[in-house]
Amino acid sequence: MAEAIEVLPRDPDGRLAVRAEFARRQIEAVAERWNMTLTNHDAAMSRVRAAVRHVQEKINEANASGDLGWFNSAYRSWRIEAKKIGRVMSYAEALARLRKAVTKRLITLDVIDLDADLLPDIFPKLPIEAAEIYVDGSKKRVLSSRTRPKPKPRA
Repeated sequence: MAEAIEVLPRDPDGRLAVRAEFARRQIEAVAERWNMTLTNHDAAMSRVRAAVRHVQEKINEANASGDLGWFNSAYRSWRIEAKKIGRVMSYAEALARLRKAVTKRLITLDVIDLDADLLPDIFPKLPIEAAEIYVDGSKKRVLSSRTRPKPKPRA
């Protein structure tokens, strides 16, 4: 895997900078050199769909049991602060971001983790004055770029 990743060019943001067909050929060539069998696309996508379905079931269970209260509180706090500067995020989008963050952890760490430490992956930082974010019933003050002292004007 590392060899396949190494040979594929990337843009400054780290995304692949080649067409999918070229990337596929490079990956297949590396797999052939290593005498490895690759999983076909349909099987891989089936696994992805199963993982996403599993994550959604866990989110639904946590929401039904009240274990997702931290997320709902954080969404409400973020939405209120974001509204002050004209930013919006629907609850559906916030849930999609939660699902993405949980799925990423499932894929990379093989664990489903529905904890408040996912918040930075879900809610973008807002360039506003100090905001109060409520998580698990406790108030946490979050400082942003606007709370820094402003430079004094030059004389």
